[in-house]
Amino acid sequence: MKINQELIAPCGLYCGVCGVYYATRDNNQKFLEKLLNMYKTNIPGIEHLTTGDLLCDGCLSGRVSLFCRAC
Repeated sequence: MKINQELIAPCGLYCGVCGVYYATRDNNQKFLEKLLNMYKTNIPGIEHLTTGDLLCDGCLSGRVSLFCRAC
């Protein structure tokens, strides 16, 4: 696997293996909905989230997923 240096987050995670990143990049609304449902099922207190809260172009971009904004 080739590592894209622009997708290495400051925290050390690699956005190049993130489903949210790929769903956003590919404008795959169906995948974003599946990811959101999985998160809502497993993380209490996030029932209000929408797929728009997940959109992410990578940690070093201007559009970052709600889950990565605290980094």
